[in-house]
Amino acid sequence: LAVERAVLLSEDGKIEAAAVAAPPSPVLDALDTPADNAFDLGDAEKAIIAAALREHRHNVSQAAAALGLSRGALYRRMARHGL
Repeated sequence: LAVERAVLLSEDGKIEAAAVAAPPSPVLDALDTPADNAFDLGDAEKAIIAAALREHRHNVSQAAAALGLSRGALYRRMARHGL
């Protein structure tokens, strides 16, 4: 319907993208505003790493294996999160 209307309203039979642009989406607008209960992925990662370290009595090799990470990757993430 929008395309037909754009063709009828065009002077030369050509349709510009602006003529058939979708109206603003409330979902996209919601993405631009921070939620009150926003979930921080960094905090979640820190908690998961800390739990794995506790579970494996701070044995980094075992915690890394449990998390599916290399030891080096776990050390880098630990440093990033101050663990």
